[in-house]
Amino acid sequence: MTSPEPDRTKPDWTKLDWVPINRAHDTVVAALKRLEGTCLKEVASELHAPNLEMPIWILLYDAKDIGDAHQAVTAVLAPHYTTLGPMTCTLAYLVLTETEEIQVDFLEGRAEIEAAPEARPLGTRPMTGPRPESGMFETVTSSRR
Repeated sequence: MTSPEPDRTKPDWTKLDWVPINRAHDTVVAALKRLEGTCLKEVASELHAPNLEMPIWILLYDAKDIGDAHQAVTAVLAPHYTTLGPMTCTLAYLVLTETEEIQVDFLEGRAEIEAAPEARPLGTRPMTGPRPESGMFETVTSSRR
């Protein structure tokens, strides 16, 4: 069995200058953390270098908060797209209950992130599953407590 061919449409992640990408990521995360407790409850993010992905998980108090949260998140992200270069940003808007994790919406890539909600209303493709035993958020649930 042979290995799959590498995706030649993406740059080789091992040859990128990660200093500006890491700084931009740190700046974005710090700005999003300052929004915690406002239109969103909590934020988590990390860089997935080999996949050239920057996932951002946004814990909402309630699914109806997605519009305000998305507006705030995109305002933070917008100035950093150039520095983030080949990184694909993903946004997962989540609500946690005692027993379930509800992914209210998922957006992938700058074009989809910037087009929402004009291209399609946010929150129109939710997915619900059992709550994971461990998670990325410090918070137990989406409640305002």
